Amino acid sequence: MGSIIKNEIVRFDGKSKVCLDDYIAVEEPLEIYINQSKTPVLVTMRTPGQDELLVAGLLFSLGLIGPHTDLQFKTSSLNQIRVLNADLKENQIQATFQNSSCGLCNRPSWEDIAAHSIYPVFPKQESFHSQLILSCPSLLKDSSSDFNITGGSHKVVLINRYGETISKAEDVGRHNAFDKVVGQCLLQNQLPLHTHLVILSGRCSYEMCQKAWLSGIPVIVALGAPTSKAIELAQETGVTLIGFARSNQFNIYSHPDRISYEEK
Repeated sequence: MGSIIKNEIVRFDGKSKVCLDDYIAVEEPLEIYINQSKTPVLVTMRTPGQDELLVAGLLFSLGLIGPHTDLQFKTSSLNQIRVLNADLKENQIQATFQNSSCGLCNRPSWEDIAAHSIYPVFPKQESFHSQLILSCPSLLKDSSSDFNITGGSHKVVLINRYGETISKAEDVGRHNAFDKVVGQCLLQNQLPLHTHLVILSGRCSYEMCQKAWLSGIPVIVALGAPTSKAIELAQETGVTLIGFARSNQFNIYSHPDRISYEEK
């Protein structure tokens, strides 16, 4: 199954109705097994595709693997994947999943979250030009992407300071899309991402900011609004958080000194 399906709908424009085909983003369960476990340690809903990247990014965001962990994957069906690594313990992972909904949002304290990050403070030497920020919305536009075709998926794009796309992913879950991007960089030994920024197609929540911080991404550019907790986390950790990004303006909510404005 692909990431998009056709579905017949009835559209009413206030005067008349017409039957036509609409494009729908696919949502399917993914059963994640660890080593020789008989039952899945987690079942998550996602858009099929890039499942190995999704699982790698998810395990990293939960603090269950490091940035250079060797993982092997076996896919037994469309909706089942098995992760093989001797250091992964099934009971530890199940306990972590039971106490976490997204990322580390249910961890008991800020100190517990901070202890998990291996990139606690970002260097400010790396700056990003304002014109690069203004170009971010256009980098999300791709006529062939699920995001533009269905309107039902989230998109995350990772770029370097020169505007070159390093990784991108789409999913019905915004956390999944971010995990897929991080998972690709992790499996390619590219972490930390201190010279990159990430573009979000929607709002920036606490968990999305957290995933950027844990991966070493110093700048988040969101097309939507940030939440209060996302701003608080960004301020505490040194992340430059930008919201309501458009081709002619943007708002900076934390650490604005990382953005430069000099003429090139």
